[in-house]
Amino acid sequence: MENEFDHLPPELDAALQRLVDKATDAAGKEKARELICREAAIWTQVQAMLEEERSGARQRPAFDALWIAIRGEVRRTIRAALLRKDDDEVDEVEQRTAIEVLRKLREYSIERGSFLIWVRGIARNLARWSRSPIVPEVEKDVPLVPDQDRRLPPSRCFNELLSWVQQKDVRQAIVFLLHEYLGWSLGRIAALGDRTVADLAELTVSQITEEVAGLKEPERLFARLRLQAEALGKTTLADLYGIETPESALSHWSGDVKRWMKKGVIGGGGKLLKCVSQLRAGAHERLTFLWSRFLRRSLQDLCYSAERTLDSLLTEFRSQFPQFSDLEQSEVERCTEPLCKDIVPRKTLAQCSRNNLAEDLVVWRERVQDMVSANCADGITVAYAYLCGALPGIWGPAKGGVA
Repeated sequence: MENEFDHLPPELDAALQRLVDKATDAAGKEKARELICREAAIWTQVQAMLEEERSGARQRPAFDALWIAIRGEVRRTIRAALLRKDDDEVDEVEQRTAIEVLRKLREYSIERGSFLIWVRGIARNLARWSRSPIVPEVEKDVPLVPDQDRRLPPSRCFNELLSWVQQKDVRQAIVFLLHEYLGWSLGRIAALGDRTVADLAELTVSQITEEVAGLKEPERLFARLRLQAEALGKTTLADLYGIETPESALSHWSGDVKRWMKKGVIGGGGKLLKCVSQLRAGAHERLTFLWSRFLRRSLQDLCYSAERTLDSLLTEFRSQFPQFSDLEQSEVERCTEPLCKDIVPRKTLAQCSRNNLAEDLVVWRERVQDMVSANCADGITVAYAYLCGALPGIWGPAKGGVA
């Protein structure tokens, strides 16, 4: 009986032998045969597509036909890698995969693996970069907030932020929390002017506890706010307006806290940048984290910069980061000096990778995220949320759960 592997093209026969040699058991050898059998089924189409690429053809009928043949497997790979599997996301990643495959066709060789496995690897990486963060089972009904995949302890961030607010005058703190933190209008707050400050403090605490899912130990957290409010006895909010109109007074109080908070957070941003720059991690790892989290660039975009030197990436970071952080460029340069000293001149990002740059970028970023969580103080944790654009009270209400 004729064996299905008797008439393999030489390239596939050699690929099969390499896979079989690497297999450690019978199951691995059988898997290798399945992979090559599938590759053999599309081999003619792959060769036609590669010839089409070599000829520089503007129309791509061979690529289109091959994509139709493998599309189901590519989409299954994308669905498996995405944490949310709705069709819109799968469609988007599939389209980006096709574009990336076309862009890299000249790099492909059977010596690097079967064509289908190569395409699926690209699809898997793009899906990992695109996927939405995991939402724990107990919080399925909690809407996502920006950058929820970051690794810093969320309760520390919110607790520290709320502790800062309570350092201000109690009336200012209450109005700030209702207006900026919870998104209440000034008119809605003004309508409560006949309520005592103590009553409004209780209302504020209950609203935050109700609307911000996952907040830890609210009784202890708001103890200072309550004590300050109770010390005012039967004083109402309206008693404190002075000569100002209600909405004017409320606007001034809330705005004063917001400006004070922002100033403190910006200072924390400089400390955080210095903290990251001093971490005991590779310069390429720290740069990956800074580009991804502080400049909010996708890892895919960073992967496209593989041939750029580390010092050029740092130079661009130093020029771009001030607009995200409100830090002066001289401050950014001073804070990143420890990182600058660790960069090897003319070394590229690609040269830092031992195998697959796309996968390494994920590992590098997450390693530094864990180190930031372990090494940075609570106040700097708040700065991290600010730099990621997800700080309630400064960049929008805190509804929907802890960041």
